[in-house]
Amino acid sequence: MYKTKTHPHAFNLDTQNVLLKQGDPGTLFGFSVAFHQQLSPARRNLLLVGAPRAKHQNQVNVTGVVYSCDLNSTSDRCQPIEFNNKEFLTSKGINNQWMGVKVTSQGPGKNVLACAHRYQEGSSSRYVPHVLTGQCYLLGDDLRVGEEERRWRRVVCDLEHLSRRQKDHEWFAYCQQGHGASFAKDNTSLLIGAPGAYQWKGIVRMERLDDLDFDSEEPRETGDIEQFNHKLIPLQRNSYLGFSVDSGMALLKQGELTIVSGAPRGGYSGQVAFLKTDPVARRNLSVELVLSGPGLASSFGYDVAVLDLNNDG
Repeated sequence: MYKTKTHPHAFNLDTQNVLLKQGDPGTLFGFSVAFHQQLSPARRNLLLVGAPRAKHQNQVNVTGVVYSCDLNSTSDRCQPIEFNNKEFLTSKGINNQWMGVKVTSQGPGKNVLACAHRYQEGSSSRYVPHVLTGQCYLLGDDLRVGEEERRWRRVVCDLEHLSRRQKDHEWFAYCQQGHGASFAKDNTSLLIGAPGAYQWKGIVRMERLDDLDFDSEEPRETGDIEQFNHKLIPLQRNSYLGFSVDSGMALLKQGELTIVSGAPRGGYSGQVAFLKTDPVARRNLSVELVLSGPGLASSFGYDVAVLDLNNDG
């Protein structure tokens, strides 16, 4: 029998020499944050900050704003990222959409994703006059949107989903996509959660970044896009699957991408689901494992992060 001694080390956070970035009062500046190393048009280390209750440019609407903060600057102010496209500035559904509820970076010199989970679209249904689909914007390293809509705007509950609304209008009327979102660790896909789908059971969608190539792999999501079968998701209603999402390459099997998503109201204590691409159903993400929280109403899975602590892939 061997006994080893451990010597933990503690350290204090420096509260005197800090770099402080501030937003306007009431804008929820700092609701989400992400580091991003920009390589184009110039090399800069940035902090991206979501302020979902801020006004964009000179707009009357409270659209939400994503700010770019230069970490080499001593100024406490940040610059708003300008979404200079007609759809963003004129859409009726952008008021109170909460742009910046989630912001994440793919890595140095790569893409940035910013989401607004309360974006609304009009509906022809007399039962549901407006649908809270939510939307996400894919920005390049220069923090600008692309020229083609399929490239920069992502909507999980699209026309394919909403066409089912006449029969099951409550399934996709309040998807609220983008509360959870990330870039997959294989660097080829986007992961977007929509916790309001299927009466708040929730879904997770995986979509290829190269979707302009029509030969690329089709999107996948829990419940199977071919079937829209909520019974394929082994969680109860009001679980909020997709509230948070991340991924790793060696969680269940070495070298295989596994998606991890939180469902903070699942099982009354919160749950975390491990997902992977279905080897048979080409548009499905199958649930491989579900972990439950330690206690009633503990909101287990409210946020998730996958880390490779021993660098084994």
